[in-house]
Amino acid sequence: MSAQHIREEDLELLALGVIAGEECESFRTHISACAECSRNFAAAQGRVALFALAAPPQSPSSAARDDLLERIRAEKVAAASISAGEMHSENRAVAVPRRTRWWNSVWVPAAAVLAIAMILLWVNNRRLDNQLQGMQNAEQKFEAQEEHEKALVAFFSAQDTEAVTLAPKPLVPKSAWARVKFNSRLGMVCYTGDLPAPPPHMEYQMWIVPMVGNPISAGAFMPASFSNGKMCMAQMPQGVDCKSFAVTIEPMGGMPRPTGPQVLSLAGNAALPFTMGSASSASVKSHAWTGWISDSYCGTKGMSANHKDCAVRCVKEKGASYVFVNSRTKKVYAIQNQGAVIDLDLGTEVTLTGTLNSDGSMKAYSITPKSRM
Repeated sequence: MSAQHIREEDLELLALGVIAGEECESFRTHISACAECSRNFAAAQGRVALFALAAPPQSPSSAARDDLLERIRAEKVAAASISAGEMHSENRAVAVPRRTRWWNSVWVPAAAVLAIAMILLWVNNRRLDNQLQGMQNAEQKFEAQEEHEKALVAFFSAQDTEAVTLAPKPLVPKSAWARVKFNSRLGMVCYTGDLPAPPPHMEYQMWIVPMVGNPISAGAFMPASFSNGKMCMAQMPQGVDCKSFAVTIEPMGGMPRPTGPQVLSLAGNAALPFTMGSASSASVKSHAWTGWISDSYCGTKGMSANHKDCAVRCVKEKGASYVFVNSRTKKVYAIQNQGAVIDLDLGTEVTLTGTLNSDGSMKAYSITPKSRM
């Protein structure tokens, strides 16, 4: 009994008092040790009480009442006669069996039988309701899966579905790649590929670069998403005119706009500067500087391989921000898009590709450690 819970039907019958003997003791022992069965038994007792209150009271006829009283008087007279006539001796005791009163064995009233039937019917109806709900849920899942499969068939078989290959940037091994298929008319895009694990607490994010407007996220993902030939599916605005695709490294959960370095982009294209708000931003001329990633507290002191741990603590624990220190001029530049910096960029000389803003800060399009060049 301890291995499984008591059936609802048995709990209802136990609450009605029609289960007795060893089975009753076994049930009650289990209920005392099982919180769930104890709650269900209490609920069953409450329902039985409601059924009892719902049954209308019945008044016996006067003839039945007189007959009952006459039988009680006869029982009392018989009991007194036996008590007065009992004989006792020194060597033998006469055992006089007690007569079982007739009202000690009473058949279950019709109201109790009706209550049992109603409870069992209620339990059965609830079970049927649960089964029906489960079937409806399964049907909805099946219909959704069917619609999804139909959309995939339409997507892959459509003549206007296009495919492009993304090539690696210096931040990832040359073996990294991604294959993207998209259909602007259907508003669907899917991709697969091969990438190394991103830095801790970071993940990759796919971007659709339209001819006009800002980059559109096609979802954040981890390399494990492509295991066993799986593909990532995403929605894209219908009718958008795609210029390119790119993959960046972003914080876990993804970002509403690109902030991290690019690791993949359209084969043959340079890294795309993800400046928000204008399609002409791709034509902004970028520059490359050699230097070190430090923090705003330490500045030029961060131009050392031993400074990595200090920079991480200053930024993540003390509220500092990452900065770029030019190796030649020792000038310190604030970095506009802090998400472009990852732990691999610290403690080593890097090449930062980006633009210089009017306020003297830098916007980093890519940061490449010298050891990977």
